Amino acid sequence: METIVASFLLGITCTLMMTFFVYALRQTQRNMLRQELIIGGEKIVDRVLASYAPSRDTLLLANTSINGVLIPQASTVNSSKLVFDSSGNLVWSSWKAFGYDTTNRQVWQAWQAFVTPVTSGGELTTGPTTTSPANWTRKVIAKNVTLFSVTGPNNGVIRVRVILSDSSGYKVEIASSGDSLN
Repeated sequence: METIVASFLLGITCTLMMTFFVYALRQTQRNMLRQELIIGGEKIVDRVLASYAPSRDTLLLANTSINGVLIPQASTVNSSKLVFDSSGNLVWSSWKAFGYDTTNRQVWQAWQAFVTPVTSGGELTTGPTTTSPANWTRKVIAKNVTLFSVTGPNNGVIRVRVILSDSSGYKVEIASSGDSLN
């Protein structure tokens, strides 16, 4: 009789422990999924704002062909080093694009050099002249994106908003604003 009672209590204890471990494992997986979405959203917002910061607020171009924006850069492609002319003026020499692929639910970035670097005018006023931003070589920076928008500038400040969701139904919205330094 004692053996049966001890076995019964041991079985209940093991069942409770397994239930607790399964619950803890599910919570850990949920938290990891949410954290991945948060990191993806923060990455998008940080990259757009970091690219906009050394730019000029009047030069930001919305582009419907890529569902995103074009930001002029006073640096060469894949560099963060600012380029100045002999008078100390910024030399605008590349475009950085952030676009949203609605089919694959991805936000991407691309970089394209100006045909001729300028301190004012030229491509800064006309936009890219050689190839459409939709045809630039892309680098995916986040997946599972359901909304990507860049609005502004209003008084020099842009607002970047992104919503990410996954197949488990988790949604994360991240938004931030920033201004340009020039």
